[in-house]
Amino acid sequence: TTGYRISGAVINAASGEPVRRATLAVLSEEADGHIVESVETDNDGRFSLDGLPAAKFPLTASKRGFLTAFYDQHEGYNTAIVTGADQDTSGLIFRLTPGAALRGVVTADGGDPVDGAKVMLFLKPHGHNPGARITQAGEAATDDTGAYEFDDLAAGEYLLAVKAEPWYAMSRSAAGGKQRTEGDAGAVLDVAYPMTYFDSTTDEVSATGIVLAGGSREEANVILRAVPALHLVVETPTQQAGSIARAELRKTIFGTEVSAESAGFLDAMRTGTVEFTGVAPGHYELTQGDPPRVAELDATTSQQVDPNLGTPAVAVSGSLQSS
Repeated sequence: TTGYRISGAVINAASGEPVRRATLAVLSEEADGHIVESVETDNDGRFSLDGLPAAKFPLTASKRGFLTAFYDQHEGYNTAIVTGADQDTSGLIFRLTPGAALRGVVTADGGDPVDGAKVMLFLKPHGHNPGARITQAGEAATDDTGAYEFDDLAAGEYLLAVKAEPWYAMSRSAAGGKQRTEGDAGAVLDVAYPMTYFDSTTDEVSATGIVLAGGSREEANVILRAVPALHLVVETPTQQAGSIARAELRKTIFGTEVSAESAGFLDAMRTGTVEFTGVAPGHYELTQGDPPRVAELDATTSQQVDPNLGTPAVAVSGSLQSS
């Protein structure tokens, strides 16, 4: 055999046990990062990559149930392996972290499972980077038992949010945006689920974090409580000939847009109103009119929205040239 060798063992970072049948690969340092050589670990977690040229190689390991990682990866950095004369690249210990799992059940306030709920997982930043922000880490739908599951998660602190609609909800137009009266028979079914966070709160700021360690298995159940749905009547006047007026209601949580609903498009030659029905109470961003105005809206009651509410949107245009 000619060339140089990279050898060692892969172990479970949580238990210290050898990881068998993990795939090891050395990558080129070129832009495409193609695989130069790969091998599987044996029953003792050992590996040997032979016949390598003198170079600097990123080394990766992967196995189902573990997080694919680079050698000595930490805080976004890793250690490349340098082969060549007088370089000792044997006896490496590659610590592979098992993925964490989060599962739970989403139920209605009556105890029935909620099928088809949208479960969104967000990862909180760690460290002291002032520019870091909460990022979405995954999305799942509940099954007919209300269950959901996320696998192969990195260690960290997570936030969970659930969006769903009551299966029995029947939203009808409430002329003028007025709240239904108690005597209205349809009011019983005109309901919605507010965006709900773990641990079953509808206040984003009060969401409880879920801490996952490498290989841990945690459970987070969420209860949804139906509340009277809101109706938002929006005027959508147009000011430019040939333009199209529209109204759009967007929902953002933890800095990520999670839903957007359009209430319709109107002919530019007339002024009209549109109505958002079945709206859950909460904080929204509303775009209305032409030219559009953008407003932050804390929706707590049904209402007719002031067409002058918000700030005019600014159009930005330009050209891109290569040097």
